[in-house]
Amino acid sequence: MSKLMPNYGWVQNTSNLSTIRETIDLVPEDGIKHSDLMNAIKKYREQSDSLPTKWTWDARCRIKAICASGLVKLDRNIQGYYPTELGIALQKCPKSDEYFKGKRILTSEEKELFRLSDETNAHLLDFDYNYFKGRHYGFREKAGIIAEREVKLEDDKIIINDFVIKIPGSL
Repeated sequence: MSKLMPNYGWVQNTSNLSTIRETIDLVPEDGIKHSDLMNAIKKYREQSDSLPTKWTWDARCRIKAICASGLVKLDRNIQGYYPTELGIALQKCPKSDEYFKGKRILTSEEKELFRLSDETNAHLLDFDYNYFKGRHYGFREKAGIIAEREVKLEDDKIIINDFVIKIPGSL
């Protein structure tokens, strides 16, 4: 079991998929500069009366999450991001108006899109508000392994378990 470092905040800030959805909605199809996305996140958080003191940390964490989720691609030419096909599909997906413990509940369409992967061939195995389990098949061909991650929210802590599954007969 891995232990969290004190600065592992991006997982804490984005542990709910509705937070990631809020962030991808701020990225236009024609792309956005990093600094402009940071300011868009700040403005969004101000409008929702939820701007943290360390808002730049929060904004960077949210940007890391949309990158890690395969919803945007980094474009060094504009020093910013473009949404991927998956990101655009998620932006166009209908949202629910239902909330649970302050977080918007995802629609079945949103959940299905989060199960897909643009780059990593990842698959969601299990998900609820306090638990996530998924597999990443990006190293199956090169290294003969499958990476599995389990994230649990318990007693105001995030517990992350990473597993490496060796494929029999591989390298």
